Amino acid sequence: MNVELNKREDACLLEYGAVDVDSHMEVRIAAVFVLLVLSAAGAILPLVAAKWKRIKLPTFFFFIAKYFGSGAIVATAFVHLLVDTSDTLTKPCLGGVWLEFPWAQAIVFMALYVIFLIDVLAHKNFQQHIRDCSCSESESNDGIEAVEDTTAGKLNGDLELDLKKQNGFTHTVDDYFSRELLMKKMLNCVILEAGVVFHSVFVGLSLAMSGTQFITLFIAICFHQFFEGMGLGTRFASIEWPKKYAYVPWLLGVVFSLSTPVAMAGGLGVRKTYSVASTTGLITTGVFNAACAGVLIYSGVSELMAADFIYSEEFRDKSMKTLLLALALFTLGAFIMSFLGKWA
Repeated sequence: MNVELNKREDACLLEYGAVDVDSHMEVRIAAVFVLLVLSAAGAILPLVAAKWKRIKLPTFFFFIAKYFGSGAIVATAFVHLLVDTSDTLTKPCLGGVWLEFPWAQAIVFMALYVIFLIDVLAHKNFQQHIRDCSCSESESNDGIEAVEDTTAGKLNGDLELDLKKQNGFTHTVDDYFSRELLMKKMLNCVILEAGVVFHSVFVGLSLAMSGTQFITLFIAICFHQFFEGMGLGTRFASIEWPKKYAYVPWLLGVVFSLSTPVAMAGGLGVRKTYSVASTTGLITTGVFNAACAGVLIYSGVSELMAADFIYSEEFRDKSMKTLLLALALFTLGAFIMSFLGKWA
């Protein structure tokens, strides 16, 4: 068994050929900081501009960045992740069970289905909460009317309001529906972040251990990280986060900003002992990329496309021209990110 595993390991390394991970070392080290700045600029700048009004960015900036970034994220799922994981997990050198079953597509579907279940259960929980609150509010109103009858009109509007506050019913049903929508948007941001961040980690590792194509790959990944960051950052900034969750968008932005540069720094540190071309490296990268693809495909199609363009009220009172502009931006973002798929 060990002999067979060693043969597969050698075959994988031979297929990739010798990789000079020490070339352009000064540029590789500088790339860590360049990627940090670009990732942070994309993810954090929209949050800063939304919070501090002194930094005056025109409204159309957020509009452009949001839909352009959405297109870039969806294209990442299909062109970058789906293609890469299919190629990685079907390498002849892996042999065995990896060539007997389409594991890439299966893992993508499993990840997509898990996220679908989480979304369905969360949606059901939000709906149940709304019904409970609505029923409780109705019972409270009935009790207030009974008190009004027995006190012969002594209960005035102020006392009625006090009773409502004492029972905790100060929101309308519309408020609860708005809260449900807000919670769903917050959950979607976290799911979207998870898919992008895990992908970004392997982007950083791959860049650190790339060979002669390092410079070309580095340039492509710079654009890749900035566009993805803008897509995430503008989406985080467009949500009115409750006070107790006000730190969350900043945390998400920082985590994304650090994911690729930290992974690249770690990759440079272990470049002599770990190889992405080994069987372990190929399987690890392939499985995680497949899982990320499933997450981003579900979030991209259901939220960034269907929810934003079809079910959202954003375009209800807007002209057809505005909708077509958003679609054009989405298409442009998807096209450019797809084009970058030639190198990264």
